[in-house]
Amino acid sequence: MTEPMTQSITETLHPRPAGAAFDCDGTLIRGDATRLFLWRARGPLGCLGDLLAISPTLIGWKLGRLSTAAFKERLLARALARTPPPRLQELLAEVIPATLITRLRPEARQRLLWHRQQGHQVVIVTASPRFLIQPLADHLGVELLATETTDPRHASAERPFRLQSPNCKGAEKVRRLEQGLAEP
Repeated sequence: MTEPMTQSITETLHPRPAGAAFDCDGTLIRGDATRLFLWRARGPLGCLGDLLAISPTLIGWKLGRLSTAAFKERLLARALARTPPPRLQELLAEVIPATLITRLRPEARQRLLWHRQQGHQVVIVTASPRFLIQPLADHLGVELLATETTDPRHASAERPFRLQSPNCKGAEKVRRLEQGLAEP
């Protein structure tokens, strides 16, 4: 490993005890957790159908007229509404957590465990929804800063699925880290 896959919190934010922040998608795990969830929940034809159904949203996002957060919310809302509740429960309780654990990059996991052994504060910071990544963070024994959403298991026409925080991406990741470090 030529460069550590983590960035020391103390090097970039505040002179505090050592810690490490890990991105999840493509860094801690192979691939993207949200795409993995959508693929497992809807299958290839279901994903294609969902994208076609929200094509105005997709085009607006690709043209820069809609935020990634708006696109993510609409795509997830559609997929969740079309996933049978028993299948959704199985995905969230068993399938996705087990799959994410098997997709951990060995070198990233080793580095994360090293930080934990050193007594460092370790946090995963990700744009993926908390409902997907929390089981992985619990498995690794680390904190999680993620995109917050309504509970996908309780989404309905009366209570639609929504993002409840800004998409934890780019500058929002830095803001959330700074906010997290400022809290006691």
